[in-house]
Amino acid sequence: MRSSDAVADLGDKFRGVLVGLATGDALGAPLEFMSATEISRQHGTVRDMLGGGWLRIKPGECTDDTEMAVCIAESLAELGQFNPEDIAQRFVAWADCDPKDIGVLTRAAVHYLREGVPVFEAARRAWDDSGQTSAGNGSVMRCAPVALFDCFDAKALVADSIASSRITHWDERCCDGCALVNHLISRLLKDETDELLADAQQFLSGRSPHLREAIEKLPTLSHADLRPTGYVVDTIQVALWCLTHSDSFEDALVTCVNLGGDADTTGAVCGALAGAQFGMDAIPARWLDALRGKQRLIGLASALYRLAHRHGG
Repeated sequence: MRSSDAVADLGDKFRGVLVGLATGDALGAPLEFMSATEISRQHGTVRDMLGGGWLRIKPGECTDDTEMAVCIAESLAELGQFNPEDIAQRFVAWADCDPKDIGVLTRAAVHYLREGVPVFEAARRAWDDSGQTSAGNGSVMRCAPVALFDCFDAKALVADSIASSRITHWDERCCDGCALVNHLISRLLKDETDELLADAQQFLSGRSPHLREAIEKLPTLSHADLRPTGYVVDTIQVALWCLTHSDSFEDALVTCVNLGGDADTTGAVCGALAGAQFGMDAIPARWLDALRGKQRLIGLASALYRLAHRHGG
């Protein structure tokens, strides 16, 4: 039986995952598509919420990374189960509201869903249309709510993580990427891993060779080797490098978003992982004060905390 302190700590970590994801998204969004050199020249080292960027966002405003994660979290919280058809319809409704940004593969899959193509088949068609080569980070950026819901059920966590990707992103690298990130979030939530990269390598045995190779290379990579692109393997590699080379939530996120590139998504993935490790209490107050939609995220994290204990804990 968990002590009251352990329960409180776990609740803070659940909040840390969703709020951390959104914090990384909002911190990185104004820097998206900039190079590290351009960021340094214009801003120095970014340590505070900025506005602007190509999306012209307000300070503390989130993008599609957080908005799609909220779609998943709200479905889980309201239905009390993982229902890909319901999540797919929430994605369609979200896309119909003209969001500031939507990824290419997500847009294609949503088009098929809107036309009545069954869930999963829509993603398969979008992937086929790409020449069966597209492996973007549009599903890994939003997958963290599944890690919370299935925190105490490892088998369901893997299956649901893969299914959550295949609503829009069919490629094995995307599916295994979601499963890996959520596995690591779950382990960090429960303080079950001291060697995150070894844990990741073990989990990836028999899975995507591209991801396995990226994780195996991590101990030898320098900061200059990191590639913050929209490719899911690069995104996960960057997020894990920044987390494992930092001693705090703030340092992990500052290192991550100042790389530029797909900074909102690398920030979101790193933020979810760092939130699982350090908890919401470790997120700087100045970031929390600026973050828009924070209370909604806290409420969803609390709902998923209760559900996780009910169906698996």
